[in-house]
Amino acid sequence: MKSKSLVLMQPKDAYYFGLVHDAAFDIDEPFKKVTGLFAFLLKVFRRFNIPLTSLFYGDWYKRIKEYDKIILFDFVVFQDEQLLFNIAKKAPESRRFIYYWNIIKDEARYAHRKELADKTGFSLYHYDHGNCERFNMKFNTIMYYEGVSLPKRPATADLLFLGFVKDRGSKLNNLYRTIQEAGFTPRFVVVKADAEARKYPFEFHDSYIPYMEYLSMVAESRGILDIAQENQDGFSMRVMEAIFLNKKLVSTNTALKDASFYDPANILVLDSDEVSRDQIAEFFASEFHPYPEDTRRYYSIGEWVKRFQ
Repeated sequence: MKSKSLVLMQPKDAYYFGLVHDAAFDIDEPFKKVTGLFAFLLKVFRRFNIPLTSLFYGDWYKRIKEYDKIILFDFVVFQDEQLLFNIAKKAPESRRFIYYWNIIKDEARYAHRKELADKTGFSLYHYDHGNCERFNMKFNTIMYYEGVSLPKRPATADLLFLGFVKDRGSKLNNLYRTIQEAGFTPRFVVVKADAEARKYPFEFHDSYIPYMEYLSMVAESRGILDIAQENQDGFSMRVMEAIFLNKKLVSTNTALKDASFYDPANILVLDSDEVSRDQIAEFFASEFHPYPEDTRRYYSIGEWVKRFQ
């Protein structure tokens, strides 16, 4: 009886995934790396939804009948719609899933992809309860890997933010200054900032920061800042990092207050645009309580794979 699972994402070493080793499942990316004429052909096949995209799949496709479960991240499906049909045709007895870890904003595009999923026997899962209810999807949490560890570094900051400014520059700046005024040290690292964002006293990077480099920043900070999207109740990667890497968390996701692992000594939820210096001071002065192993186990990638049914 088949019992192994396959997880497809692109690239397969994104975030911490390149570190994952588990006998119960494989992590791979759909396409082989190609250049020149082959890259051009693959682009044409994708553009016109030609099933021959399977010629460019990785070695996992040769072994696909070995897998009981096949889990695709949403952005993998966006790259090649024929992937669903090709997998269903070659592995009809497998249990097949698509996992959304992005909030759905384009409903027409989602409706089209749901139609493809229904035709090919893929069940749809989402990490956000609100999106699950709205689009009739099943729920599964976000996940992390227990094998991730931080380098030993002295803490040089109290709260780390890494991300884009988007339309929240003023709010981020207010929080930054409040942390400073409370006597603590913020480190806000902004990627690909425009001229408007560069007026703020943040640290700027013009290109993507590799995840291992980001983890070095986390090692040098006591806490992590998590900015949720509007109406998002699903937990982000930042929440997982705080749990697995034993960091304090400041977040705008109010759903955290209802989480089984919520502890006001570890998590400060900003449920308004304003936060006081006293709130910041009290939070960072409180003793951190390490998360129980049961919590880490529940949100581990191994348990996440098991929850697809």
